[in-house]
This record gives sequence, structure tokens and C-alpha cells, in this order.
Amino acid sequence: MTMKSSGITSILIKLWLLPIIVLGQDGINTNNQTRSKPYRFAVPVRELKEFVQYDVKSGNFTGFSIDVFNAVVKELGMFPSDYTLEPYKYSDGVMRATFDDMLQDVHDNKYDGAIGDISILYEREQRWVDFTMPYLDSDIGLLVRLPEPNKLGLSSSAKIILILSIFLGFAILMATLFLIWNLCFRHNNHASSKIDGLAKTTYVVIILLLMVLLLAISSYMPPQTSSISFPSSSYVSDIKSLEDLKRKDAQVGYRQGAFGKNLLISKVGLSDSQLVELSSEVEMVQKLRNGGKNGGVDALIAGIPYLKLLQSKHCQQFSLVPDLTLQSTGFGFAFPKDQSESEGLVDKFSEAILKLVDNGNIANIQATTIGDLNNICQVVNGGKNNGSTFQDRLSLWLPVSSAIFVVTLVILIFLSIIRLISSH
Repeated sequence: MTMKSSGITSILIKLWLLPIIVLGQDGINTNNQTRSKPYRFAVPVRELKEFVQYDVKSGNFTGFSIDVFNAVVKELGMFPSDYTLEPYKYSDGVMRATFDDMLQDVHDNKYDGAIGDISILYEREQRWVDFTMPYLDSDIGLLVRLPEPNKLGLSSSAKIILILSIFLGFAILMATLFLIWNLCFRHNNHASSKIDGLAKTTYVVIILLLMVLLLAISSYMPPQTSSISFPSSSYVSDIKSLEDLKRKDAQVGYRQGAFGKNLLISKVGLSDSQLVELSSEVEMVQKLRNGGKNGGVDALIAGIPYLKLLQSKHCQQFSLVPDLTLQSTGFGFAFPKDQSESEGLVDKFSEAILKLVDNGNIANIQATTIGDLNNICQVVNGGKNNGSTFQDRLSLWLPVSSAIFVVTLVILIFLSIIRLISSH
């Protein structure tokens, strides 16, 4: 009886140890040993929430980067009990320090890794961490404000045409009223009737010529999308290169905790006084609207995905500087350097990311979270096709109203001539 119980106990122990043996051979643990505690991953939390958003009440993370991470751990067969995600922030919601500080903490083994929208930089790999392969390409760019449109939203050529049309219309109206008064209410003697008739005929011809001129001028009113119209939504900023930032002594904003400050100082040569740290999306928008001369900034530097998402909410106010990018490998996850266990994490996470890229899962995640960044503001920046402007409406109605105005006056003149003939 004792031998039978001992055999059953032995079988139960072997069954209990089986998952651990399998995990040590094929799972995340590469040393054939089990972890006594779950992995602790730091997650940067900032204002722009499309990539990482943290709900304080529930303690849950959402966003594009988090969805990619969840897909990776699912691919690796990890369970939620195998890891914890910890927000790298203070209790008031402000990020605890910079991204570099967070990666330094990973290097010092305060965390087992960092998960989020972390830019892969050569300096970071040399000093602190190993990165996975990128799950999203991300160069670095500049966002600038567009000139404010005039109150009527008219180009210079449109203003000239409108003023000429109004002036001509007023002159034609006065001349027509004077002619009608002359035809209908002024009584001339017989001696001067021939001379007066010739003058009236000349007067009518002049009015008709002015009417034709009015119709011709009004027909040249360009729509907003015309080539001679001012392209208020195309790129017209005077900042076209990084050298312009230095030459113009421009104020440049960078996201709190990001690497933009060190990059601008070391590679572009900007002074510290030109750089402004911005902690929230609201502050970024407000500072960029104000401009450097009014206590704001002249440009924002960040990863192009961030800038495009910000621009998408303000297409007619901000624009990316075209053909100005600083190369970056992209976004990835970070793990401590030179540790056998962390090297296993880097390799396995990279393999999982590669599978997710190949099977289209990351593209699907992007489509449901941040969307297609390449199509942001394309309709607006290619011309104001997102809705008719005042100038668009004016280019249609000015010729029409001019034609109605001219036809009405011609009818009045014709009726006045008929009345004059019938009265003799």
C-alpha cells in the first residue's frame, strides 16, 4: 500500500515538473531554470497616447506599441503572470525622467526591459541596452506652422479682381441710373434733340463696354486650388533645413523625455537657450501656434510618426518640412546588455516581431490604432479639397452675379428707351 502511494506521488511530481522542463527547453528561459518572479518591464508614459496610454484606475496599458507587445508575448507563449508592465512616471502622471534615464535603469537591472515607443539609436545601444529589430520605421523630422490665412481667405490676385469688380459695378450702376434719369425724366427742346441723341447713344455704348469689361474681369476670379491662388495649405515656411534653425536663432521644441535636445546640440549645433521642453500635446500646439517671437517655438522636432499624428489634427495650421529627415532605425523594445538571459529575450522578441511583420499582424495592428501615416493630411496639403473656401465660392458666384447685374441694367435701359420712343 505504501509502495503504491509512493508511485502515485512520483508520477504526480513528474507531471508537475513537465511544464517547467519544457519551458526551460523551448520557452523564454534559456538557462533551463525557472524564474522565481515575473519580468518587470518599464513603460514610458507621455501625453501623446496613440502609442502608449495608461489608465490609472484600471492599471491597463493600451496603444499601438502595447498591442504589438501583446502580440509578441502571445507569439512567444508567455502568460500575463510571466511579466508586469510598470509605468515609468510619477504619481501626477509626468514621466519620471528622460528615455535615456529609463534605459540607464534597464542597464542597471532595475528593470528587465523597456516596452514602448523607444527610438533605436546607435548611442543607446553602445552605452546601455540591446534593442529588438524595429517594429515600426521612424525617421526624425521637423513640424512647422503655416502662415495664417487672411481674414477673407483670398489670394492677392483675388483681392485685386474683387476690388476692380466692385469699383466697375458701382460705376456702371451710377452711369446707368443717370442714363435712365436722362431718358425718362429730362425734357430736351427740339433744337438740341439730335446732339442729345448722339450723346445718349455714345453714353449707352460706353456703359455696355464697361459691362463687358466687368464680365471679363469677374470671370478671372481664381478658385483656391488655382495655380495663381495663394497655396495656403502647402509648405511655405521659411525653415527649410536644419541650418535655418541655427541661422535664424529659431526656438525649437522637443517632447519631454525625448532625445531631441541632445541631438540638436551635438549634431546641429544649437545652443541650449534655443531649445524648449514641452510636456503635453496641448502645450506643443499652443507654443507652435504662437511662434518663437511670441514666447512659443518655431518648430517641433520628434519622430515623424509623432509629428504626423499631431499634424493630422491641425492639417491647415502645421506642416512637416519636406525632404528634411534625420535617419533613425525605428521603434523597438530594449533589454539589458551582455546578459545571457536578456540576450535570449532580445533574440526571441526579434524573431516574434519578424513573424508578425511577415504575416501582416503588425500592419493590421497599425491600421486599427494609428492608421496609415502616409496618407495623413494628403488631401488638405494637396489643395483645399476638404471643403469649399470663401474664394472657391466667390470664383463661382462673382461671374454669375455680375452677369445677373449686367442683364438687369440692360433690361432697364431697354425699357427706358422704349418709354422714351413711345412718349414722342
